Amino acid sequence: MESDLRNPDRHDWIVPYVRTWGDRLAHFAFTYLLDPEDAQDVVQDAFVKLLRWGQSHPGGAPSLPWMYTVTRNLALDRLRRRKRELSHRVAEWSASTPDLETRLAVQATIDRMPAGDQQVLWLFYYEDWPVADIAQELNMTPNAVRLRLVRARSRFERLWEGEGSQ
Repeated sequence: MESDLRNPDRHDWIVPYVRTWGDRLAHFAFTYLLDPEDAQDVVQDAFVKLLRWGQSHPGGAPSLPWMYTVTRNLALDRLRRRKRELSHRVAEWSASTPDLETRLAVQATIDRMPAGDQQVLWLFYYEDWPVADIAQELNMTPNAVRLRLVRARSRFERLWEGEGSQ
């Protein structure tokens, strides 16, 4: 890809990279985040990092593998931030309920589940969202949400029973 990184004050050199790599990186970020808006935000942040890289490496040519690494790291950071926010909200909610020990045990079990299961369980049980709203939010069909809920409940039950037998 031809680019002119010699002038650090010009930013138009990044446009061909955004056009060529943007969609691929967004799809890649989506595989981690399962949220198209978050994926787009992560890719935007990755291109900001590329812009900064270009300013400190005039004449250099960025590589797609480097951009995938940056995108992956930003997506993982976003997932960690989501988990912290979720844990904080659950802790606040759990502290206000009479059976704190059970609530914390439930949350610890949910924390061990895949992110997609955590999302649907949280929205359905903690936020009281109807299946249709969850489907719209997660860009899924209502049937796919119902199936994910069935599988998440089953996975939760297996994890919960595994803890009780120890």
